[in-house]
Amino acid sequence: MACSWSSLSANFALEQELGRAPDIKVYLAQHETYANGRDFFDGQPLYVAFNGYNFRYVNQPINARPGDYIRFYYVNVGPNLTSTFHAVGGIWNYSYPQGNPANKQVGGQSVLAGPSDSYVIDWQVPAEGPFTLVSHALGTQAAKGAVGIISVAANAPRANVVRSEGPDLALPSSPKRIVDPFGIGSSDVDKTTHFHSGDPVLIQMVGNSFHPKMLDVPVGTEVTWVNEDVFDVLDGERSGKHSIATTAGADTFASPELHHADKFQHIFAKPGHYELICPFHPYMKGKINVYQ
Repeated sequence: MACSWSSLSANFALEQELGRAPDIKVYLAQHETYANGRDFFDGQPLYVAFNGYNFRYVNQPINARPGDYIRFYYVNVGPNLTSTFHAVGGIWNYSYPQGNPANKQVGGQSVLAGPSDSYVIDWQVPAEGPFTLVSHALGTQAAKGAVGIISVAANAPRANVVRSEGPDLALPSSPKRIVDPFGIGSSDVDKTTHFHSGDPVLIQMVGNSFHPKMLDVPVGTEVTWVNEDVFDVLDGERSGKHSIATTAGADTFASPELHHADKFQHIFAKPGHYELICPFHPYMKGKINVYQ
């Protein structure tokens, strides 16, 4: 017999103890943004956010009242980092790994969630005051955006459901920066690497991006590409196989298919601006400026 979610939720302990459903349901996804494939490989995100925006629930706190019963539907999307989700000043009443009522954990300051792990967390707000929601890996996650506020006051206006996709934030008319893990974003994120005559020039293809993405090299420089993506099986976009082809520039060239650790060299004999893609992954872009 099929079991509805409403009947399943009645098996959570705090709902049974209080004899009522949660006052507030919060759907919360934690996730990371990487500036490039090298940072993705190394687990060094530029930002870590709740529900799509850095410090979203600092700018728009979640309102509650003392004694409110809050249920968090929490998932760590990842793709890399392990989170310790925590309400500063609070102790969870119950938490349920993977949302299964049979997996009851009692108390605890945080839940430990690897990429793709999810929890149902039930918490009764103990008092007035702000409670800070964080991933308690402070330097690598909270400081990069994974912070929110539960603002608790008597008679506070509150939503019964806080959904992961909204409400929309008031965003600036133009973005402060553009982050493109695979292509080229803002200049303060994707900086140009300068080389001089005689310097060895190596570009990694890693995490479906070129690293570095933008270069200045003198005429006559030999540039070497190396495929550092290990998953070189399957075909097409799903594979870590790569190649290089020019889409603009004073000269045209294309490499053969490169598997893991394969290399390709090209000497830039003509000055100009060159734009490159990987034909397997055309969103993977790079630029080389060849100067006299």
